[in-house]
Amino acid sequence: MRVKWYKRLMIWAAVLVTCFVILWPIYWIVKSSFTVSDKLYAMPVEYFSGWTLNSYRTLFGATGNTGKYIADTLLITGGTLILSVVLCAMAGYAFARVKTKGLRIAQAFLVFSTMIPSIVAVIPLMVLMRSMKLTDTYQGLILLYFSMVIPFSVTMYAAFIGQIPQALEEAAWIDGLNVGGAFFRIIFPLLKPMIATLCIINFITCINEFFYPLIFTTRKIKVLSMLIYNVPRINQWQEPWDTISASGCIMLFPTVLFILLFEKQILNGLMVGGIKQ
Repeated sequence: MRVKWYKRLMIWAAVLVTCFVILWPIYWIVKSSFTVSDKLYAMPVEYFSGWTLNSYRTLFGATGNTGKYIADTLLITGGTLILSVVLCAMAGYAFARVKTKGLRIAQAFLVFSTMIPSIVAVIPLMVLMRSMKLTDTYQGLILLYFSMVIPFSVTMYAAFIGQIPQALEEAAWIDGLNVGGAFFRIIFPLLKPMIATLCIINFITCINEFFYPLIFTTRKIKVLSMLIYNVPRINQWQEPWDTISASGCIMLFPTVLFILLFEKQILNGLMVGGIKQ
């Protein structure tokens, strides 16, 4: 069925408006990061003024440890993604294949945990982390980030594995594989689209997380979400918006790069409608 020209025009107009609403703030952040601080407040507004690297020089030169912010963020986020891929996929497999009352209660409790605000659990978490000596450590922050992505990841894995026919595992069992072997050799390779999609979602979640680093880190651990908070300021009355925008671009870059690298897997995940026997 051929779409009429005015309907196509309306669709393209809606797409262009949506892209403008999404991309305009990003353009403004990038522009502000490359603009001289004096011209940020120029009237009329200069949308295509000369660009400079002064804000990035200030950010890397004044803080002196911007590289540590990036390295710590990638280390903590990478550890969280590895745990979420392996352990959450195994938990999702159990919820999808084993139908017992205990596992149903556990799955319901997992979903219910998403309704609890982080601020409510901060005191018991602080007591627990201090008793285990995990405050301001990489292991502690990885565990906190991992606990944050567990409910959504396990739920999505369980839903995806539920579409895979169990006959594939039964054939593997006949060939002599146990449950673990059937999962890692048969089911796990089929999870690539879901793994890529969840890795991107969890990566963005970890990059943007501000509450846990603020509460559970003091001096040793530095993450990018705290970089904007710790940018060098001239005085207490003036905000360096050019340097703040530069730190925002540094936060944005890993996410964009991560999405571009896994774009094909995301599209494959969207195209997979289900697996039929």
